Amino acid sequence: MPTHRPVDAVEARLRDTARGCLNAYRGWRQQPGEASIQTLSEAVHELRKALARIEIDMSASRREEQAIRPIPIPAHRTARRTP
Repeated sequence: MPTHRPVDAVEARLRDTARGCLNAYRGWRQQPGEASIQTLSEAVHELRKALARIEIDMSASRREEQAIRPIPIPAHRTARRTP
C-alpha cells in the first residue's frame, strides 16, 4: 500500500496514533497481560484524543459556514399583507 504524505498536522497525528493503536492491539492479542493491556489502553486514549481534535475542527468549520451563510427571512415576514 503506498504511503502518502499527511495533508496537515492533524492527519499526521491521526495516522501515527492509529498505527500505534493497531500495533498495541496486535501486541495485546499476541501476549495478553497487564503490560500489553496498559500499552493498548494508552494507545486507545491517544487515538481518542486525535479523534476529538477532528470533531472540534469539524464543529468549528460548521460554525464558520453558518456565520457566512445569510439568515433567510422568514416567509411570514416576506409575504405582503393585503388590507
